Amino acid sequence: MARVLLKQSLTMNGCIFTVGCGIALSAACADGSRPAGARRICDDNLKSLDLGRDTKVTLVRAFKQGDPLALVNPAPGTGVPARADLCLVKMTVGPGNPGPAGAPSTSAGIGIEVWLPAHANWNQRYRALGGGGWQGGPAFTSLTEIASLSPADDPDGPIGAAIDGFVVSATDAGHSIAGEGSFAMNPDGSLNEALLRDFAERAVHEMARETKAVITAYYGISPKYSYFTGCSSGGRQGLMEVQRHPEDFDGVLAGAPAVPMGVLAVADLWPQIVMQQDVGGPIAAAKLAAVTAAANAACDRALTGQPDGYISDPGACAYDPTLDASLLCVSDGGTNTKPCLTGAEATAVDKIWYGPTSDGTAPPPSTDNGFGAVGAPAPNQPWVHSWFGLSRGALLVDQPFWGGLAGPTPFTIATDHLALALGDASFAQPNFVNEQGNGQGRWRTLQYAGPGSFATAMSASRERFHDLADSDNPDITVFRDRGGKLLMWHGTADTLIPIQGSVRYYESVAARLGGYIEAQKVARLYLGPGLDHCVAAVPGTNPPVPGGRFGPGMALLKVLERWVEDGDEPGEIAAVSVPGATPTRARPWCPYPKALKYVGGDVNTGEFTCE
Repeated sequence: MARVLLKQSLTMNGCIFTVGCGIALSAACADGSRPAGARRICDDNLKSLDLGRDTKVTLVRAFKQGDPLALVNPAPGTGVPARADLCLVKMTVGPGNPGPAGAPSTSAGIGIEVWLPAHANWNQRYRALGGGGWQGGPAFTSLTEIASLSPADDPDGPIGAAIDGFVVSATDAGHSIAGEGSFAMNPDGSLNEALLRDFAERAVHEMARETKAVITAYYGISPKYSYFTGCSSGGRQGLMEVQRHPEDFDGVLAGAPAVPMGVLAVADLWPQIVMQQDVGGPIAAAKLAAVTAAANAACDRALTGQPDGYISDPGACAYDPTLDASLLCVSDGGTNTKPCLTGAEATAVDKIWYGPTSDGTAPPPSTDNGFGAVGAPAPNQPWVHSWFGLSRGALLVDQPFWGGLAGPTPFTIATDHLALALGDASFAQPNFVNEQGNGQGRWRTLQYAGPGSFATAMSASRERFHDLADSDNPDITVFRDRGGKLLMWHGTADTLIPIQGSVRYYESVAARLGGYIEAQKVARLYLGPGLDHCVAAVPGTNPPVPGGRFGPGMALLKVLERWVEDGDEPGEIAAVSVPGATPTRARPWCPYPKALKYVGGDVNTGEFTCE
């Protein structure tokens, strides 16, 4: 077909094409079908797409540059304006889970939002976004609200990424209950396996499948490259895609993955169990801040000999608060007065750092600081190290976004998951709603060991959720064989998910594939010194971050793109402190198992290498 400068209609094989500059802008055939390669405009005709599998397009809305990003008219002067032409498509993928109206376990299906840049602006890439925590929320299926409204200039957010040329999609993971796990329990108290499966695996897979179909219809061609990016629960979703649906994405960026979910989610309650059992309740925030600062001070000079304010290698830190006279109260043999830790409190903190054990005991850090093996009896010890604890130096309390695992109240994802593992809502906090009875905080009654203990709850959760929700299978050979690339990252000061879990998973992949050299052909792991959970840093510190931004996601996505599209294998990744940080630091991130080494020069911006 000859290139034309103006729009005109042409008839070919019984189909009428509207073309401009040689491109089919729209097309319709006499039998109602559409010819291959024809693209669509952003209007309600997209609702007629046959996507199968109980999938329905529920809303299509075009936004011109400058339009407020809202589905109902906002008040004058309010609303985030679109910085480019965009098309929003909402979909619902069934079957969901039938049930009483208003019950958390009732769902019409998986809600999905897709953002499509203008045809001329599309970079032929698709980016799927993972979620956090339990995900959920009613706005994904709403016809009057937009769920994925992060700041429009945030390149890590859906709209910002679409403005940058990506097609972007996000999902509620199959339920409308925002931030709570009660959706996973049926009104009769049984496990809602349908919605748990949607949450754990099916939602992202279906989102990828349906979004690609919309892309092909809208642009007339399939995406050239498809990426998934997520952190925390989103990191777990990314690993699930690599393991169970390796055909969905060419590249996966998985930050701080919550794996294995069946163990980790309950293990996050360990700090509360320890404090409840050993000292009768939460330790004062000032004391926890003091012991965290003491751990940092004891171990933050290991890299350069000068204090960094964070611990670059927490696996090498064996600080023991029970031996720190400057921290212990005078009554317990110390020299401190306020805030000081009692001997029992210092022992409790050591247990929190070590992680769950089958009987509530833990070795001294000089013997094992919690970075050793889990899942088997320790040498010459009667107990089992069930999972890892938080790294020394990570905030135990007063984390500015989620409070900290050792705060005055427990992390509700952990108590929700405990209730699901035990099949009893009463073990959760009051936020957990169920017809058989709401959460009553009965987690406080759990002893370390014996029948009905925290140890048995850990075992029950591991068994109940492993096949359904865990994404720790090291066999990623199918993903490797089709050319996929996996980029993992995890902050060493993570306040929710211990970094040891990511290290353990990566080492299992290396063992399965025949060693680090083979594993690095498909997967790389980076441990970000001083970074908190999915974000840049513990307050008051300024570790280097790829891209020099609050979160490293966008910079790491660029690294992943170069690896997937150009074969540029990632090695050391440049990182710098966020703007305005003092002092400015420039130190690379190292691909595991290499670690950062100081060579010489300025301790902040001098010569560093990975060895």
